[in-house]
Amino acid sequence: MQKIRTYAKYLLSVGSFNGKKIEEVKDRSLENPNIPKNAYGIQFYEQPEIIAEDGILVGKEQNFSKITYLGDTIYSLEEFGEKFPEFKPLIPKWKEDGWVKVVITRCGNARFLEEGDKVLFTS
Repeated sequence: MQKIRTYAKYLLSVGSFNGKKIEEVKDRSLENPNIPKNAYGIQFYEQPEIIAEDGILVGKEQNFSKITYLGDTIYSLEEFGEKFPEFKPLIPKWKEDGWVKVVITRCGNARFLEEGDKVLFTS
């Protein structure tokens, strides 16, 4: 028998490092009360498993969602450069790399938004 399990991958801010926590969830709802306080983003995915006579076979992670950032403010690159002048010299390179917008997350870190990413405003 095959079963599809849904997981939330919480993107965590751990001091000056980034980490992750993975948890099985019943659906892709953002209403989960268990979102860690140091999470700055969430990505959902599914993983099939098959129950066989000799154990459980776990399949490859699949159907990844785009990232939902837990954020406070979205900036264009120009706005970001004005707000944080120390990053202004990097903006031409960021534009060249295809970045258009930046979100400041609830943990205070800045993340580039990719097409399809969402922001859940937390302030």
